[in-house]
Amino acid sequence: MKKITNEIAVNKLKRNKKSGGLELTFIEHIDHENGSVENKDWTLKCEAIPHPDLVERLHDLKQYLAMTYGMLDVRTVMTAKGLQAGAKTAFSKVAPQLEKMVQETLKRLEITGYAVSGSIDGDKDKRAVVITGTFIHPNGSVTALNSPLIKFNQDEFKFEGDVKVIIDDLEEEVEAYINGEKLLQPEIFTEVESEDALKVA
Repeated sequence: MKKITNEIAVNKLKRNKKSGGLELTFIEHIDHENGSVENKDWTLKCEAIPHPDLVERLHDLKQYLAMTYGMLDVRTVMTAKGLQAGAKTAFSKVAPQLEKMVQETLKRLEITGYAVSGSIDGDKDKRAVVITGTFIHPNGSVTALNSPLIKFNQDEFKFEGDVKVIIDDLEEEVEAYINGEKLLQPEIFTEVESEDALKVA
């Protein structure tokens, strides 16, 4: 596959649990010399394990997926304004145990990817993302989780801006991954036909 030097827009990223590699769907924006613009859809699979920078940034989405399911609400209660002095004192005493519970919950959560829809129209970011993951229950069973649609130009969850920064960073990491600049080992990409490739308006 040729090196992609044009701007890209990542529509979907999925971790391959077996190989550790990535499955990617993205659009390459090609500006031709005659002034025309071509949007080329790509769907790629690669078994190469991504650079830790990409993996760590992907894991940064974990807390936001957890928050959409209320898994971290205890933190909100502990720091809520207007608590009576007695409640503040009580929470301060149990805070380490409660935080340990939160961390144990997060350990059971794994991010498997994300999907982006929408586009940037001028200065207005109309994109939205769905974060995907799995939760391992104490008995070993696994539940697939999808976040609600998180719209970057809204403030419904109060963390949309933080998620947008992570997704923007991941787009740069994906570009480096595609071009073979940040891989743990060299690997050949395989381009596959995709009838379901998402399109950015």
